[in-house]
Amino acid sequence: MKRKIWTVLLTMLLALCVPLGLAACDLFGGDAGESGDNGDDTTIVTPGDPDDEPGTPGDPDDEPGTPENPDEEPGMGENPGEEPGTPENPDGEPGTPPEEDDPVTPPEEDDPVTPPEEDDPVTPPEEDDPVTPPEEDDPVTPPEDDDPVTPPEDDDPVTPPEDDDPVTPHEHTYTSAVTKEPTCTQEGEMTYTCTCGDSYTEPIAMTAHTEVIDEVVAPSCTKTGLTEGKHCSVCGEVLVAQEVVPTIAHNYVGKETKKPTCEQEGEMTYTCTACGGSYTESIPMSAHTEVIDKAVAPSCTKTGLTEGKHCSVCGEVLVAQEVVPTIAHNYVDGVCTMCGAPEPKPPTEGLVFTLSADQTQYSVTDYTGTATEVYIPTVYEGLPVTSIERYAFYDCDSLTSITIGNSVTSIGNGAFENCSRLTSITIPDSVTSIENEAFSGCSGLTSITVARGNSVYHSAGNCLIETESKTLIAGCKNSVIPTDGSVTSIGYLAFYSCTDLTSITIPDSVTSIGSGAFAYCRNLTSIEIPDGVTSIGGSAFQDCDSLESVTIGNGVTSVGDGAFYDCDSLTSITIGDSVKSIGGQAFYNCSNLTRLTIGKSVTSIGFQAFSGCGLTSITISDSVTSIGGFAFYNCRSLTNVVIGDSVTSVEGSAFYNCRSLTNVIIGDSVKSIGGFAFYNCSNLTRLTIGKSVTNIGDGVFGGCNSLTNITVASGNSVYWMEGNCLVEYGRTLIVGCKNSVITISSDIASIGDYAFEGCSFTNITIPDSVTSIGDRAFQNCSNLIGVTFGENSRLTRIGESAFYNTAYYNDESNWENDVLYIGDHLVAARDTLSGGYVVKQGTKSIARSAFRNCRDLVNITIPESVTGIGRNAFANCASLESATFEDPEGWRGTRSPMSSVEFGIYTFPYPTSVAYSLRNDYSIYDLYKR
Repeated sequence: MKRKIWTVLLTMLLALCVPLGLAACDLFGGDAGESGDNGDDTTIVTPGDPDDEPGTPGDPDDEPGTPENPDEEPGMGENPGEEPGTPENPDGEPGTPPEEDDPVTPPEEDDPVTPPEEDDPVTPPEEDDPVTPPEEDDPVTPPEDDDPVTPPEDDDPVTPPEDDDPVTPHEHTYTSAVTKEPTCTQEGEMTYTCTCGDSYTEPIAMTAHTEVIDEVVAPSCTKTGLTEGKHCSVCGEVLVAQEVVPTIAHNYVGKETKKPTCEQEGEMTYTCTACGGSYTESIPMSAHTEVIDKAVAPSCTKTGLTEGKHCSVCGEVLVAQEVVPTIAHNYVDGVCTMCGAPEPKPPTEGLVFTLSADQTQYSVTDYTGTATEVYIPTVYEGLPVTSIERYAFYDCDSLTSITIGNSVTSIGNGAFENCSRLTSITIPDSVTSIENEAFSGCSGLTSITVARGNSVYHSAGNCLIETESKTLIAGCKNSVIPTDGSVTSIGYLAFYSCTDLTSITIPDSVTSIGSGAFAYCRNLTSIEIPDGVTSIGGSAFQDCDSLESVTIGNGVTSVGDGAFYDCDSLTSITIGDSVKSIGGQAFYNCSNLTRLTIGKSVTSIGFQAFSGCGLTSITISDSVTSIGGFAFYNCRSLTNVVIGDSVTSVEGSAFYNCRSLTNVIIGDSVKSIGGFAFYNCSNLTRLTIGKSVTNIGDGVFGGCNSLTNITVASGNSVYWMEGNCLVEYGRTLIVGCKNSVITISSDIASIGDYAFEGCSFTNITIPDSVTSIGDRAFQNCSNLIGVTFGENSRLTRIGESAFYNTAYYNDESNWENDVLYIGDHLVAARDTLSGGYVVKQGTKSIARSAFRNCRDLVNITIPESVTGIGRNAFANCASLESATFEDPEGWRGTRSPMSSVEFGIYTFPYPTSVAYSLRNDYSIYDLYKR
């Protein structure tokens, strides 16, 4: 709408300006056909007749021309084929900016016509208007003949002229500036900007690359080289690519780094002088340097040797020398003419000689004679006697002396074992092997001698010693262990059964005492083990009945199994701080051992370690982590036990039958207590369970009939105490005492095995929540006369001997037809039961072993009310021929809570088959109805 109003106004103004302009021209002497110049280089365009086609000043009815020829058609004149240009450049393209020297002068302030702004182009004509609108940077193309000038639209930025002012067009004045520098990778940009704000851009050509030389890299023996190249330092473009030059060859120089010998190859190392790289090649072994081993002629006393060869460098035998047997003596008048030896007597009668498989030598394998002095010849039937085999003279208690020929090289295991009357023995220099126990049990031996020429063994202080290992092989009652460092260990069974040995000093050089080394030295009274000894072998001092005191040095780290087994005279022992482990049965049955100090480094006490000892009190140090099974079993004098804070497990039966034990504190570190650990500790009155205990085995406190108080440390997540009973959170009553009350509120589901065994109460009430009573739960409760069950009792199982030897069990009046019931549960039957028997209706369960050993029981009928039958209920009922179940379906059997198997009792067609299964196949299971 606005645009239309401006159009009307502009049209009206143009109509008024035409006559006024003509009059002005006449007034100033100007010509209407000339372009007016206001003297400031601004071109003023004068409109023609607003009612006519736009024309020239000279001919307003004609087409617009050039300033020089205003009547000329566009494109005429000097270049008639070109488009009309600007007044200053009539031949130029429309829209071409003026030259730099001819700027278009903008109109003065008083000029009535305001040129359009930069962003407000002249509005194109209407749809039917033939005039084409100018492009953004092009001047307005004058209309063709007869085309009216279309006034601007509302949005046209052309400002309508003031009254009486002609419209003056604006000529651009441009200045240039580089707005983007050219590079070798992209063009630049020149921007031209007019004072009016109009602008345009022109590209600036890319610059050339800035070349940089990539220098030549010479190749080496480890790296390739490069040729010369070029690249642009600005954009990085490779102008001349470098090419790879291959590596050059290594320059290796060889050097012998290991000389070859006859035992190993040599080595030549090649090293590159340029890069230092190297590789090796082997040099073949050199030949052996042969040395002749001369032949040795045999004699009547020594074997000979054939010629041989060996390498003097490596010692390898190239040609082995072979033994040439001794030649026969040449006896003349009872004397050998070659060696001067007297003619030997024949071998002792009863010696058994066995020829070797290759028929080159003999060995002594047995002695069946009765002579007390035995002679083993060097040669038997022309061949040498080379060995005394295992147990050849075993248990020859009549043998007092023996002469061993110089051809014997080995003495087997136990060859002279238990020759208790043998007093002396000489080992010839030919012997190179003596096996274990060769002289074990030679309790009468007083002298052991080794020939001086022997290179393997020697004797010192009446001891037989293996020279290289420094091991004392055998000793006797007169032995004195040398202190010169030649003995570092006392071997296996070295002094075994030297019953007359009363004392022995172990030197500081000894580091170990072997198993059984002093076993059965029954008269040995004391022993001091030096600090240098680190281990005492198993059974080292077993059955040393007279041993009263032992001092264990600070170097000992382990006491072996049975080390002091059955040393019943031992009264005290101190186990030093260096000891870490005490083996099983280490002090077993040391019945007079009353004082014991366990060092602070001991971590484990083995199985039966102190079983049967006479200890009265024991403190187990904080270093101990485990107490083995039966460790203090049957220590009947033991009254007090303090278990250290590091013990995590007390194994089964550890303190079984410690009847004098009155107080036990189980520390917070203990996590498990094995079955029967404190069983039958009949004087135990107080019990404290630590907070970390999570597992208590069966019968741990069974038979503790003096127990009056049970305490569980706060924080225990598995056990708690109620009614002076130890209860597992699984609702099982583990331990009770004579002051216990099974409370209804506790919701106890089961009474565990041995839970109240030996308790002295007279009556017990079983809550309705209890479904099972464990094996021997109330066994030996001799004062128990009454057992009460609730009206809604859910009891389904009574364990084996659960009420055995109670007042209730022993009361004849409680037996019905030789069958004992407790509540609705059949507990036991007497062996005198004969014939058939029908379990009365209403009975809920048959206890374990209830009819066991009832050999006269012939048949049994089990009512439908029975839901459980304990294992072995009918074991050894040899006469049981038939068994009838009134409700045979749904029975299952279990041997543990985690496993069960279904029994198809109802599938047996005959009661005899069921009876057989109850006696045999099913006897190992607890049966229950599903």
